[in-house]
Amino acid sequence: MQNDTQNIIGVDVGSGSVRAGVFNLRGELLAHATGK
Repeated sequence: MQNDTQNIIGVDVGSGSVRAGVFNLRGELLAHATGK
C-alpha cells in the first residue's frame, strides 16, 4: 500500500521544553506533542 500524502513537521526547541506539530499542506494541524 502506498501513501502519497505530504505533511510538514514543525519543531520548537525551547530552553525548558520541546513542542512538535504535524500539519497537512493546507496548514491544518493533524497531531501535536510536547515534552520536557
